[in-house]
Amino acid sequence: MKNKQWNELSPGGGEGALLAAGIPALCAKVLAARGWTDGEAARRFLFEEAPLCDPMTMKDMDKAVGRLKAALDKGETLAVYGDYDVDGITATCLLTDFLRREGGKVVPYIPNRLEEGYGLNREAVEKLKNQGVTVVITVDCGITAVAEADHANALGLEVIITDHHECKDTLPAAVAVVDPHRDDCPYPFKFLAGCGVGIYSSVEEGARRTVKWDCRYEPQTQHAPVYEALYQTWRRVYPVQLDLCNQKLTQNMWIAPGL
Repeated sequence: MKNKQWNELSPGGGEGALLAAGIPALCAKVLAARGWTDGEAARRFLFEEAPLCDPMTMKDMDKAVGRLKAALDKGETLAVYGDYDVDGITATCLLTDFLRREGGKVVPYIPNRLEEGYGLNREAVEKLKNQGVTVVITVDCGITAVAEADHANALGLEVIITDHHECKDTLPAAVAVVDPHRDDCPYPFKFLAGCGVGIYSSVEEGARRTVKWDCRYEPQTQHAPVYEALYQTWRRVYPVQLDLCNQKLTQNMWIAPGL
């Protein structure tokens, strides 16, 4: 970057232990700068195959999946309402594609950044209602949309919130509010991004329908390369904490060519 001075973090004293454990030099330097000092623990973090957390440990995931299944079975029109950044766009594409491949009628909606701003808004909700939508699923937004969810409910729309941002004291009145940051959510990793929450929603919905997933929640379906490409696109540019869950999501997704 022109006229910028990069300040490189010191790897501290743990780099040698990581190198001795066979961690590649650049990776060892990055991990050591983030506080890793145990070589074997770092190897497990990077290379050990481990199951992803059960999506159903997320609060309200059962309600979200149940409503989506009912909507698909009845042929209702769904809207996937995202955000205009890379997390929101990839999450919107992922969930829209999955629901369509499962036979759903789905309207993706990304608000205009300049004209509509961030998050669920009343005008968009009214527009979706006029298009015959009965259920709105938010991705990467919605956790603070209390008034907007009330407006949707008043119009006869049902709302499912999936988000990863911090919650406020009052949650939206929705069929389900899926957010690992909920105080009452037992899901152990709190730093999923919106795309990660979208993957888990697709995983669990697929498990209840016709898509086959093994016990580690890895995709065994022709849809997988699409989701892998979307997730890897998100992972390369979106700054989220690389905790164990995000690492395993990245590890379990094939690296998409060209990304």
